[in-house]
Formats: sequence, C-alpha cells, structure tokens
Amino acid sequence: VVFEMSRSIFGPLLLSQLPFGFLLLLIVPFLVSRITQPLHMLATATDQIAEGNLGIPVHISGDDEVAQLGSAFEQMRLRLKDRLNDLSLLLRISQSVSATLNLNEGVPLILEGVLEETGAAVARLILLENDERTQVFNTGINDPAFQGLDRALVSIVSRRRDPFIEQDLPGSNAKDIAHSPLRSIAAFPVRLQNRVVAILWVGALKTQAFDEAGVHFLNTLANQAAVLVENIRLFEATEGGRQRLAAILASTTDAIMVIDHERRLLLINPAAQTLLQLNELSYGRPIGSLNLPQPILEAVARLGEDATHIPPTVEFSLSDRRTFNTNIAPIKGLATTKTPSGSETQVAGWVAVMRDVTHFKELDEMKTDFVSTVSHDLRAPLTFMRGYV
Repeated sequence: VVFEMSRSIFGPLLLSQLPFGFLLLLIVPFLVSRITQPLHMLATATDQIAEGNLGIPVHISGDDEVAQLGSAFEQMRLRLKDRLNDLSLLLRISQSVSATLNLNEGVPLILEGVLEETGAAVARLILLENDERTQVFNTGINDPAFQGLDRALVSIVSRRRDPFIEQDLPGSNAKDIAHSPLRSIAAFPVRLQNRVVAILWVGALKTQAFDEAGVHFLNTLANQAAVLVENIRLFEATEGGRQRLAAILASTTDAIMVIDHERRLLLINPAAQTLLQLNELSYGRPIGSLNLPQPILEAVARLGEDATHIPPTVEFSLSDRRTFNTNIAPIKGLATTKTPSGSETQVAGWVAVMRDVTHFKELDEMKTDFVSTVSHDLRAPLTFMRGYV
C-alpha cells in the first residue's frame, strides 16, 4: 500500500519537475554568462591597458560592483591616455625647442603646445629686461586689451614664485584683469637663476578652465621656455666670444696654433694655415701626424701634463730662410687633482705662438758684422803703431 502510494505521488511529481529542470538548464548558463561576461570584458580591458593600448573604451552596463569597477577602469584609462598625450606633447615640444636657437622659432612651438593642451583662446609670452617688456609673443586671438593685461600680470607675477591662477575673471578684485574679455587666466613666471626673465600666461573664454593637471603641465612648459631662453642666451654669449676670438686670430700676423691635452690640433688661425700649409681638415689629428717643422714636433713631445711646467721656446727656419720664434704656453684647466704635495692644476692644452723674427735675425747679423768690421779696422792701425814703437 505504501509503495503504491509513493508511486502515485512520485509519478506526477517527476513529470512536473522535468520541465522545471530543463528550464533551469537553459536559464543557468544564460545567467552565468551575464555574470561572467562583464568580468571577461574587464579582464580584456585590463590586458589592453597593461599593453598600453588605451584607445579601446571600457563599457560595462549596470549598477552592480562589477559595473562600478568598470567605470573606475574607464576613468583610469582616460586619465592615463591624457597623461600619455601630455607626455607625448611635452616630448615633441622639448625636441623642437632643443633643435632651435631662435626665439622666433622656439616660442611659437611652446605657445601652440599650450593651446593644444588646454584648449584656451590665447597664449602669450612676455620677455622681460629689468622688469620691463622687451618682446611679446602671441598665439591665438589677439586683442588690444591684452597689452594692459600684460602690464598687470607682469606686476603681479614678477613678485611671485608660484603661478597666478584666476578661474573667474569677472568676479576678480583686480580691476585691470577683470575688464579683460577672458574668463579664466593662468600666469607663470619663467625664472633663470632666481630672476624672472619672462611671463607665460594663458587665457580661456570659460570659467574654471584650468584643472590641477593642466596647471602642472603649463608649469612644465614654462620651464621649457626658461630652457629655451637660457640656451639662446648661452649660445649668443658663446657665439659672440667665438666671433671676437675669430676676429682677433684673423687680424693678428703671428701664427697661432692650439693643441688639446691629447696633443691633437684644436685650432689654427689664417696666418698659421699659410705658414704650416694646413687647413680645417687637419683639426682633430695628432700633432705627430702633421707635416710640421721638426723642432715643433720635438717640443710638443716634451710637453708635460703639469700646469707648473714651463714649455720651451722653439726656434726654427724655413726653406725660404725665414726664422720663427715659437712660444708654447699651457692652457690651465678648471679641474685640479690632489697630490701628496698639494693641489695640482691640470693642463687642458697648449697655445703655440709663432712670430717671424727674420728681421731681428738680420739686424743681429748686421750688428755682429759691424762690430767685427769696426774691431778689425781699429785693430789694424794699433798693430802698425805697436810695430813702429
């Protein structure tokens, strides 16, 4: 009786459970895929970000924790992409700035990078000399009112070490700045050796235009402007010194030859080129490999590395009977070495000055002949007088 009762209950129950079981077999994989698919998409996005491919967005719909994690990864992707774009832009500007020594070429590159990064309306660089404007570079819109804004920013920023940021110009207390058509402004001092040499400022037509990352980037570009100004200043100073030295060497009639500490030819002036029959192609070659007079080669071989060593004075004659006196002086280096007897200055090279002393040699020979003749002419009558006596 129990068995029959159980069979009567089990049969209908089994028939009712079979459709439900088949339904679960269909629904469970679908539910599992709905759960694992976002995780798979998140893992794929993580691999893409790890490989540096930041162009594929991370889209995970929903309001659960996985969707929130996907949103966080998307924000991280966007920030990383922005930072990489900033670094790429900064590298491009740095390479362009390093490749030029002209303000008219380098400054527009920096200002164009400022506008590309910030999306601002105008970027200006004001060069200063004793707190006075000497030159202004402008990229973007150009409004005559910006001249008054330049003066106001020079007065404000030249006394600051940190940037001046104003995100709401209409509500600003500074009257000279509030009347500008711009809505946001960021100004940065360009410093060299604790001295403000320029002001870089950027203006936008909307409020709250500069975030913290943008301010850091603009500060970096201001440093690039400082590097450009310093490179140009050093180049102009070096080029001016080189031109003065070239003018001096070209105007002197003495032959001058400069040798480095490795006894290689570093520089010769036109008089030395004519005298020694050398040219610029000889620069960098060892002195011993050049066709120089033997006394000079021997003197160079005896040169010492100690700056206190006095090089010899060399005299040589050419086939045309001209005689040259050569003085070799050491070029003292900036570095010194410690020795048991004290500090010792190292030699950075030598300068050989060859002066034509043929005329003095002829005068000396004429003096010798004259003295010899006079002494002979005086000695002859004295000999006769002695003989008569």
